[in-house]
Amino acid sequence: MTQPTVNNLGDVITVRPVVVTSAYVTSPVGYDRHTHSRCLIRKKNSSVALWDSGGVDATTEFAVDIELPGGEDVEVLVRYRGSKLGWGGWSEPVVTATQESGGLGHIYPDGGIGGPVFGGYQLIVAPGSKRGQNIRHGLFGTDTSLTEVLTGPAPDPVSGFENTNILLGYSGIDDGKGSVGPAAAQYCRNLGRDWYLPSKSELIAIVSVADKIDAADSSNGPKFADIGNRNIWTSTEMYSTFSWAVKGLGPEYVGAHYRDAQMFVVPVRRVRV
Repeated sequence: MTQPTVNNLGDVITVRPVVVTSAYVTSPVGYDRHTHSRCLIRKKNSSVALWDSGGVDATTEFAVDIELPGGEDVEVLVRYRGSKLGWGGWSEPVVTATQESGGLGHIYPDGGIGGPVFGGYQLIVAPGSKRGQNIRHGLFGTDTSLTEVLTGPAPDPVSGFENTNILLGYSGIDDGKGSVGPAAAQYCRNLGRDWYLPSKSELIAIVSVADKIDAADSSNGPKFADIGNRNIWTSTEMYSTFSWAVKGLGPEYVGAHYRDAQMFVVPVRRVRV
C-alpha cells in the first residue's frame, strides 16, 4: 500500500478516496505476470466490508466509487493475482479514518467550506479563490437528458453531482455560442473528481446560508456578498437553450437564462451525513 500509508488515526482519507498500491513483483523478477487486483476497505477490527473492488484487471490504483461513511475508523487492504501463482494473501491492513463531516462553516483541508445539509449530504462549497467568473453554461441548443424543471419554485429531483456527470457526457459539442461542451460543469470537475455544478435546489440551500459561508471564507475571491445581484449557474435545465441561475444576494432570486450568458460558477462537493 502506498496511499494511504500512515497507521495513525490522526490522519484521514476522504470519503471517496483513491487507493494506490505498489507494483507486482516476483522473485526471480519476471517469473509471473500480474493479471488481477482487488482492494478492500472495512471497518477497523471487523469483517464488515464498506467497499470491495472485487477482482478487477491488473491495476495499482483503485478509485472508490461510493461515498464511505464519514468519521469511521477503517482498514485498507489489497491483494494481487498472478497468471501462475494465483491469488496472493491480503496485505497488512493500513489503519486510518474517513473524513468527518465538519458542519456549517467548517474549513476542510482542500479549502472547501461546510455548507448546509441537503438530501442526506453536507454540501461543501468552494472558497472564493476557486470560484469562476464570466463562464458560459455551454450546450446552448442541446437537448440533454437532464430533467427539465420548468418553474423557479419547482425542485430539481436530481442532484448536481448526477447532473454534472450527465452534462460531461456532452463534452466536445460546439454550440456555436462560444462554448465547447458543458463549460460551467467542466470548470467544477476540473477541481477534482468530487466537485460538481450544484443543482438549482442545492444552490438555493447554499445561498440561504451564504452569510455563514462568507464569514468562514478567508480566501481571495468573490464571496456571495460580492456576487450580490449577479447570477450563479446551476446544473438544472429548463429547456434546450435555458438553464437556471440563482443570484448571490438571496435564495428567492431564481431565474432561467440563455446558456451563452457569462455568469459566476460556485463548485460544490458533498459528504454523506
